[in-house]
Amino acid sequence: MKNSQNEWETRAATHGNTPRAVLLKGLPDSVNALIDQWHRTVLRKAFHDVTSSEKPVLDIGCGYGRLAREVASMKLGRVVGIDYTPDFCRLFRSKYGDAVCGNLASLPFADATFSHAYAVTALMYLDVQQARDALVSLDRCVANGARILLLEPGAEFNRSARLLLRRKRNEPLARPGFTRSEFDDEIVPPGWRRLASGSNAWTTALLPMLILSNRFERISRGIGTLCAHLDRPRSGDQWKVLGRYALHRWAIYEVP
Repeated sequence: MKNSQNEWETRAATHGNTPRAVLLKGLPDSVNALIDQWHRTVLRKAFHDVTSSEKPVLDIGCGYGRLAREVASMKLGRVVGIDYTPDFCRLFRSKYGDAVCGNLASLPFADATFSHAYAVTALMYLDVQQARDALVSLDRCVANGARILLLEPGAEFNRSARLLLRRKRNEPLARPGFTRSEFDDEIVPPGWRRLASGSNAWTTALLPMLILSNRFERISRGIGTLCAHLDRPRSGDQWKVLGRYALHRWAIYEVP
């Protein structure tokens, strides 16, 4: 964990308030921008029909606040962040308000503090037991009826990538993510009701084309537009339709 924290502090100092600071540093900026926009679209899908509350929304693994602006624009209420990298917390506080530097697996908040919460590529730095502990802790910290978005890497894709790309095997920030079964029920507290789920399977499948076309703006933009359309979040369970090999998968839950 210490080595991972050092890496994040380096990225925070080097890249600051840019998607490259918190997304995939090996991908072109245009591809990271596409993934960033897809994350925002999923976020809006998760919370488009909830009303604002006096209780704040929790941004788990907030980084510099990449998604906090999106939540603020939806007028869901105040956003509070938590991250274990001090530099990211300082960047978050400078623009969005309170950010706590703390342990994601044991959230330092009182019961029922938050109206809703989201973790986007945050639990991937925890093992399965720690992720389970984090969500049990979150279950205590949110109010009844809270909406929760989880969006994390797919372990199946990452394991395949590690077999093919030797350089990824020893990267300190490259974690395997979660399998579909782990994401579905093994890390989620009992009683949480899954409302919808999906992935960016098409972006993943077309990733080689996105990378190769990066120098050709019109072609790259066209492929990106197609990916955004095909991977747009829908209601229901998209996992069954789109398979298990995706860079990222998401699920929206309701806490009873």
